[in-house]
Formats: sequence, structure tokens, C-alpha cells
Amino acid sequence: MKLTQAITSPEQLKHSFDNLFPYYEYLGIEVSDIQKEQVSSLMPFQERLIGNPMIKAIHGGALSGFLECTGLICILSALQLQNRFELNTKEEVVPPATINQTVEYLNRTGPVDTRAVSTITKLGRRVASVQTTAYQNDKVVTRAISRYFIGELFAPQNAD
Repeated sequence: MKLTQAITSPEQLKHSFDNLFPYYEYLGIEVSDIQKEQVSSLMPFQERLIGNPMIKAIHGGALSGFLECTGLICILSALQLQNRFELNTKEEVVPPATINQTVEYLNRTGPVDTRAVSTITKLGRRVASVQTTAYQNDKVVTRAISRYFIGELFAPQNAD
């Protein structure tokens, strides 16, 4: 998927992810807050996300994907808000690619909504690092450290 629409504000950015990542749409992720280096999102509980029907725990892959998508949104938001790239209708931008992600499953999940907060720990010229924590009922359930390749396309441009 590629970004092809004009985005000029965080609110527009918040609504631009619906068709960007297919998994994002499948999980039903809703971006709730975008700041310069932090994003909050919500994954509403759905029966299809259950990995263990005996205890109604959310599948680890769904949690991991949720954390990865939230991290990607955090990177794109930060790059946009720092004017590292500007989208217009004639330009196609390939989203950052995940280099690696380490996930810690800290507590069992239940059949409730899950929210996540991603914070950028490093935003370089080619690689960005993000820490994302998922919560259920204010209890930390999962945490991920992720690195994304953002490429030269997003490198700061010289104003000549």
C-alpha cells in the first residue's frame, strides 16, 4: 500500500490509515491521539481476535500486529509533524518497513478493548526506533521494541 493523499494536519493523518495497512483495518484499530513523538490507539475487542477460547485471551499475533501498526503510525505521524515529508496527490510514499520487533507478553489478556501507546526512542535518517506498550483496564499486558527502516525518502531535505 502507498500513501497518495494530501495530508496537512494531525487530524487528517489520523483518518488516513484506513486503507494503508490491510492488517490495521482487519484489527479495527482506531487512532485516539497523535502528538509529535507519541501516538495512542485502540483495538476494540472482537471475537475473531481470540487465540485461546478456553480463557478468551487475545491471540499473540493480533497483539503483536496491533503494536506494530501503532508503531508505524507513530513514525509516520512524527515524520509528518516534523515536516520530514509532505504528501500531495501526485506523490506516492511507501510506508516504513519493519526491520525487527521484540515483543514481551507480560500478562494474560481478556475479552476487553486493548489500548496502546507508542513513543519514539530514536528518529534517525534511515532507521527509527519505537517502544509500544499495550494496556487492558490500565494493566500492562504487552510491550514491544520495534525498529523501522524509513529510508532516504524521509531524510531531512535541504532548503536550497
